[in-house]
Amino acid sequence: MNGELHEYKNIDANDYTSRELDVIYYVSNGLKDKEIARNLNISLPTVRKNLGNIYEKSNVESKIEFIVKYYLSLINGGNFIGGSNEKFQTQ
Repeated sequence: MNGELHEYKNIDANDYTSRELDVIYYVSNGLKDKEIARNLNISLPTVRKNLGNIYEKSNVESKIEFIVKYYLSLINGGNFIGGSNEKFQTQ
């Protein structure tokens, strides 16, 4: 991150694929990459590829930065409803 602050923009579920939303669900609940892979029955490199896509779309560089931005979006009324996991629904 080099000490720079990224421009803040609410995260919107419509910007992500359903698989990325599944990964986001588990990341936001504190699971490690291996646990996400096991829960979604996908390979660890696939989890990491999805995380890279998520970070790029979210304009962040790390998991911690994404999680902070994700929760700030929820607090600020962001549209973050989606994913195939029903537990992820916020309404």
